[in-house]
Amino acid sequence: MSLAMKRPLPEPTQTILDPPAVVPLLGPSTTSARIYKRIRLTARKSTGAPPSILAYVNLLEDTAGNSNDALQVLIKISDAMLFDESEFPEAIRKLVEHFRREPESAVRVKTLSLFGDLAAETGIDCGALIDEVIGLLKGETSAKVVSQGLYALERIGRACVGPSVACTNKMVFFAKSKLFSPQ
Repeated sequence: MSLAMKRPLPEPTQTILDPPAVVPLLGPSTTSARIYKRIRLTARKSTGAPPSILAYVNLLEDTAGNSNDALQVLIKISDAMLFDESEFPEAIRKLVEHFRREPESAVRVKTLSLFGDLAAETGIDCGALIDEVIGLLKGETSAKVVSQGLYALERIGRACVGPSVACTNKMVFFAKSKLFSPQ
């Protein structure tokens, strides 16, 4: 039995008309025809207050059984990417818990990608995030997830304003151990 899904509401659009292009007509007539080109742009309304990342993460916890829905919520989080930074520690803790519970590797890959995006586009505490990602990857066996985790660590390291030598060494030694392990 299939479930009926609602259609998404259309987003407001704006139509821009380019200046008409003049194309000469073939034949004895000396008049020309005008061709109009329409360009349709979608415009998103910006609300005054940024959306809450905790609301998205709580929605992620509600989709515990369905990996497809969890992936859609993670995509919404990465699309929004304008959040109140005071909510980040709690949101990262909940994302880490969801990562540990999630059996689907695609959702775990997207979660690690989201960690890299958060570090690159916000002022998040990089040292704590590096420790969390390394802790998540220690027991990981999926090559896709390990690869995305190492890429997320690289993005987090680049996003750090002044990465400490200890954090850099920790990332390098962990990457070496994952890359040269016989798994």
